[in-house]
Order: sequence, then C-alpha cells, then structure tokens
Amino acid sequence: MADPKAREPEALDDDDLDPSAFKPRSTGSLGLMLAFSALALAGFLLFDLRADLAFWFGSGQPVDLGAAGAYRLERAANNVLAQAQGLPGPVASRFRRFGQSYEIVALRGTPLLVRRAFAGEDPAAKPDQAPLTAVGRLLRDDAIPEYEQAFQNLVQRGEAVPANDHLWVLLDGTRPRSGWTTPAAIAGLLAILGLNAFTLVRFFRAKAAAKAKSKK
Repeated sequence: MADPKAREPEALDDDDLDPSAFKPRSTGSLGLMLAFSALALAGFLLFDLRADLAFWFGSGQPVDLGAAGAYRLERAANNVLAQAQGLPGPVASRFRRFGQSYEIVALRGTPLLVRRAFAGEDPAAKPDQAPLTAVGRLLRDDAIPEYEQAFQNLVQRGEAVPANDHLWVLLDGTRPRSGWTTPAAIAGLLAILGLNAFTLVRFFRAKAAAKAKSKK
C-alpha cells in the first residue's frame, strides 16, 4: 500500500531546466567513420580500375591477330590493343550500354568476337555480313563478365568456338588515350583519397596534441 505521506515529484517548469545539462552528441566519431569509409571505397574503385588505366597508357601499336584462314591466336593477350579481319556470322547479340547500342558478332569458326556499334533500327535484323577489320581493346571473356550472356548465346548457336575454354572479344574502336573518362575517374578518386587522408591525419594529430597537453 502506498505511503500516503509520499509526495508526487514536482514537475519542472521549462524555466527550471539547465541548458548546460543537454549537450549535443559529438559528431567526431561520425566524421571519422565517414572519412574511413570514403577512403576504403575510393581505394577499392582505384584497384578495380587498374586494368582500364593500364590500357589507357598502353601501346598504340595493335597486335595483329591475322585474317580468315591465317589467324595467329597465339598472339592474343588480355588488355592490349589488337586488330583482326574476318567474316562476321549471321547472328548477333545486341544490347545498350551507357546510352549506346552495340552488337557482338563472332568471326566464323574462331574464338574471336567483335563488339561494334549498332546503328540499325531493327534489333532482330541480321548483322552486316561484309568482311570487317576490327581494331580495339582485346579482352578475354573472364575479364569482361558483364557480357557473359552474349558470349553464351553465340556459343550455343555455334557461331563462336572457344579455344582452351575461353573466348576473346575485340572492343572495336576502343583505343589507348581515346576519351578522358578513365583519367577523369582516376583523378577524382585520387582527390577523394587525398582529401580524406589529410582529414584523418589532421584529426589524429589534433587528438595526439590534446592528449599531450592534458598530461602536462
């Protein structure tokens, strides 16, 4: 049974509250976490772009992979500028990427594929059967997994013939030092790395100075 003499706690008026008792939560930890996160993300993206950067600074002299009947596929290497000639097959895998329409065709009876611009209006139309010469970045299929479905379609249709369980795709028209997307992305990520590294160094220096001062 409650003590009848017990008094209800008096409600405090707003004027009785001490503003100094209510301190905003420190944003130092949040800022530190954001700086570390940005540093880690920028570092990961730079690592992921290392092949693009290597190609951008690579040789402008294409590796000649030959022509129909005289292909020299032993020269094929990942992430180099290469050229090849041949007859495209009658089947193409078409898609859009970054607002541009492309098609991937196989050079008949080879593991060589060519990705080229597609300007037609009918996505079901047969690709141009004229002999072609493609010059561009050469990549092995496992270096460009976003095209895996297109590769499988061409293999299943008998258009592409893997060699040692791999295909090669020439990105026609993609050359070293063409366009500024890659260097601009690298420069932006390096700026993010530098800014956040500077922020972290300044934070820990200030913390160390405050700690040393408190010991005096």
